[in-house]
Amino acid sequence: MTTNDPSHPKVNLVCKGTILEALHLDKRSVNLGRISRSSPEVTKTIVITRGDAGPLKPKLLPRDDLHVKVALKEIEAGEKYALEVTMKPPFPSDSLRTKVQIETGVAEDPTVIIPVYAAVTPRVAARPNRIVVPTRADANWKQAVRLKWDVPEPHKIVSASVTDPSIVARVTGSENSHEVVVALASAEMPTAGNFVLTIVTDDAKMPEIKVPITIGRKRSRPGIPRNVKGAKIDNTRGRAHTPDAKAPAARVKGVAAQPKGAVRPKPAKSAGG
Repeated sequence: MTTNDPSHPKVNLVCKGTILEALHLDKRSVNLGRISRSSPEVTKTIVITRGDAGPLKPKLLPRDDLHVKVALKEIEAGEKYALEVTMKPPFPSDSLRTKVQIETGVAEDPTVIIPVYAAVTPRVAARPNRIVVPTRADANWKQAVRLKWDVPEPHKIVSASVTDPSIVARVTGSENSHEVVVALASAEMPTAGNFVLTIVTDDAKMPEIKVPITIGRKRSRPGIPRNVKGAKIDNTRGRAHTPDAKAPAARVKGVAAQPKGAVRPKPAKSAGG
C-alpha cells in the first residue's frame, strides 16, 4: 500500500484468517493416474472427515459419466466416510476430466466439488509425435518415426507418405518392428511450411496416424543489403548512395543553400538595434 507520508511511502499489510470447511478431504482431487487400455478397472479412495461445523450427512449428487462409478461408504456416522472412485473399461480415447459433487448436510457449506482426473494411453502413438526439419538440413538428414501400440494384438505399418514432394517417407524394419524413415528428396532445402506425414496401418480402429512436419525458413546471409551494383542502402535515410558520391552542401535550418560564389545577404537590424 502506498501512502503520502514521505518517511513511509510504502506499507506492507499482512492479513491472516481461518477458512472454515464443512468437511476435510485427505486429497483435494482424485487422480487415477495413467491407465493402459489393457488394464482392468482402477479404483482410488479418499477419506472425508467432519469439518468445522456440525455432523456430516453426505449424499452423492446424480452423475451422467459412464466411465466413472462412485460410491460413498460410512466409516463413522456423522464423522468419517470413504469416497471410492472407480474407472472401468472401455476407457475413453485419451483422457478423463470429470467431477464428483457431494451434499454435505451442513447449511453453511451445502455442496462440495471434487475433481477427478485420468490419462489413458492412446491405442497407438507416433514417436516422435512431431517432426521439425532443421534449418541447415542437408541430403544426409533423416528422421525415424516408430509407432507404439497399447493393445495386445500386433499391428503393422502398411505405407507412409508426405504432403510435400520434397520430403520422402519409406517403411523399413523387420516383420514385427516397422518404422518410417523421413528424409529430404534432394540436397536442396525445401520451401518452409507445415506439412503432414500420413502413416497407414493394418489396424482397423486406427487405420491412419498423422504426424505434423514443420520446415524452418532459410536463414538470410549476413551482410549489407544492396539495391544496385556498388550502391549501399542507407537505412537511416531510406535511400541508396555510392561510396564515392560527394556529400551534399551543408544546410542551415531555415536558410536555403546558396550558389558557389554568391554573397549571403546580411540579416536586417532589429527595430531596437
